[in-house]
Amino acid sequence: MERSLSRHAVFKTKLRPRLIGPFKVVAKKGLTYTLNLPKKMRMHPVFYVGLLKPYQDPAQVSVEALAPGRQEAAGRQRVAELQNAGRTAEGAATDQADPAAE
Repeated sequence: MERSLSRHAVFKTKLRPRLIGPFKVVAKKGLTYTLNLPKKMRMHPVFYVGLLKPYQDPAQVSVEALAPGRQEAAGRQRVAELQNAGRTAEGAATDQADPAAE
């Protein structure tokens, strides 16, 4: 319901939420869903399926879903370690013999 919210009078602030809900599905007909919206929203309750997202209970979020971010952070740390591997405490490059140069 992201596009519909931009024109809705209830959310006139600059920092309005991108998505609202969850709302109970009353009926499904083709590619549209009728939702049980509060009367104060004063919106047409029928929405195209592309505007809706399934509700995920925050208590049911799996650890595997969080793992890619941890892997990315570990990868950035490893890159930093490799970049700093040839440096001394003062930041100058160490004198390492290059066998290809001989």
